[in-house]
Amino acid sequence: MRHKAQRIAIYNHKGGVGKTTLTVNIAAALASLGKNVLLVDSDPQCNLTSYLVEDRVVDDLLDNSDEPNGRTIWSALKPVAEAEGKYRSIKTFDLPIEGISLLPGDIRLSEFEACLNDFGGLFTKEGQGF
Repeated sequence: MRHKAQRIAIYNHKGGVGKTTLTVNIAAALASLGKNVLLVDSDPQCNLTSYLVEDRVVDDLLDNSDEPNGRTIWSALKPVAEAEGKYRSIKTFDLPIEGISLLPGDIRLSEFEACLNDFGGLFTKEGQGF
């Protein structure tokens, strides 16, 4: 039987408030307690990914995220964003810190975010979507 995963979301629209630092420290603390932690960098600025992964590796991840072997969150969401099918499973990026894995962010998420805003008017309290 699979155990229910606990989820922690850290969100603040304002920049410079310590989201990345807090996220990394919470992940490290949980890993030190023997927990497995998956960090999901859903910020198009990729700050969490850039904080945890070498620049050359980040560049390679971003350069190849549109490819079939892409490994960023955009690589997983691209089929949905382009109405080609369901999301694609991708392998997480193992970090040198035992117990912590990363789903790397991608600047292309900003394009997807803009696309989602276009649908905002379709869903209202009176409409079917809300």
